[in-house]
Amino acid sequence: ASDIQQVEISNYGNSIGARLSMWRSAWLIFTDNPLLGIGPARFDKKFAEMISAGDVPKTEIFNQPHNDILNAASTGGVLKLLAYLLLMFGPFVFFYKKYQANKNDLDKRMLPIMGMQVVVGFFLTGLTNSNFDLQIYSTTYAVLVCVLAQLILFEQRRTA
Repeated sequence: ASDIQQVEISNYGNSIGARLSMWRSAWLIFTDNPLLGIGPARFDKKFAEMISAGDVPKTEIFNQPHNDILNAASTGGVLKLLAYLLLMFGPFVFFYKKYQANKNDLDKRMLPIMGMQVVVGFFLTGLTNSNFDLQIYSTTYAVLVCVLAQLILFEQRRTA
């Protein structure tokens, strides 16, 4: 509540205010460079320029916009945004189909449920942090999705 009150009086030096400023700058960057974005590792420079120009509220300078969707859009344009959405949507659909295929077997539904939870969890945390801009998070996502998918396929082959 205090962070929101600070934003209301135009103080963006807190977590919520900084994110609002970063999200606005990422959106403006994307609308100016929709096809390819500005490229990797350039957000902080562009963000600082936009603060200096008065295009976005003043806050601390960050190297990414703390949102996976806006990070993909601003640094890689439509192409990277589509790749991110496929990275979320593809595994979720895979796990959901495996979940649906095992309606009568709760044990076989557990791995698909865990897979869907991983995808949804990363998507939700990606709304306030750029998970895929941080190596440990992106590696964790890839490992978890691949291991769970392989365990599901292994179980499928074993019982077939």
